[in-house]
Amino acid sequence: PLLADTLEGEALLAAGRHEAALAAFDRVGDGVDDEGEAHTSHGVAADKAVALAALGRHGEAADVLLDGLRGAGGMDVHVGTLVDQLDRAGRPLTELVHAVPSDRAVAFLGQLGNLDSLVADRVLEAWYAEAPSPAVLATAAYVAAGLPLERLVTWAQRLRAADLGHACLLVPTAAGGAR
Repeated sequence: PLLADTLEGEALLAAGRHEAALAAFDRVGDGVDDEGEAHTSHGVAADKAVALAALGRHGEAADVLLDGLRGAGGMDVHVGTLVDQLDRAGRPLTELVHAVPSDRAVAFLGQLGNLDSLVADRVLEAWYAEAPSPAVLATAAYVAAGLPLERLVTWAQRLRAADLGHACLLVPTAAGGAR
């Protein structure tokens, strides 16, 4: 029934029957179906979060995605979806930072470049406050070109303080080249 419950949940979600989809996804646990395919609750986390979000249950949607991140070390959904759900629930982005397994931090930080620069900046600020690292600074240097000058200066100061001034976009921006 694992595969059947997953497929039923997906069909109900596509039909806009969000409560029924949640019920189907809640039946999916960890196990192997009749055809030998492994299924886990993490495998339906993204769809479950979509259903919860559609019902206005943003905190629960964030919890599902955070649990998947903690348990599986990743998410089967764009990082912006988790940021959006945390924002809509009025929760801090530090929850995202704490959910990322330390051995996955660099890979996860790399995904932040796919976000709008201002959104990525907010996530990076939370990350820097909780766990400053060269990887956080390098990611900030990457997204800094799209930030307002005030934020660019903040990251420039941090980069220089960490002896990473070579990655700072302040001088090229001031010269008109990076923006």
